[in-house]
Amino acid sequence: MPLGNKITVNSDKSLEDFLANIREHYEKHKYLTISVKTGKQRTSTQNNSMHLYCEQVADELNSAGFDFRAFIREGIHVSFTRDLVKEYMWRVIQRAMFKKESTTELTRQECSEVYEVLNKHLSEKGIHVPWPHKGE
Repeated sequence: MPLGNKITVNSDKSLEDFLANIREHYEKHKYLTISVKTGKQRTSTQNNSMHLYCEQVADELNSAGFDFRAFIREGIHVSFTRDLVKEYMWRVIQRAMFKKESTTELTRQECSEVYEVLNKHLSEKGIHVPWPHKGE
């Protein structure tokens, strides 16, 4: 098993294989740098749902008459988009809560927690978008 690839250790067997691989590489090179991440990363279904959710939030905010005014002169109407919702709403909450820049770094639980905070904030403005489910 070549190092440099992502390796998941989730059983006694995979742990044994990983440790043997590490030993082999250490004996050969005498220097290793290893990063460890814990927790299950958000799933591809959660990723797809997050993008669909951001798109649906943008549609709801636009339908409710809200507009997005950032880094431009006031008075210019800018409609929400999926990417604006993701970058300036979702990611702001994500950074504040978990100090993580990329949505790929979120665990399944963290993804759910960001949604809950954003949904609560939107509901205070009369907007509710349920989390999309597979097939939507």
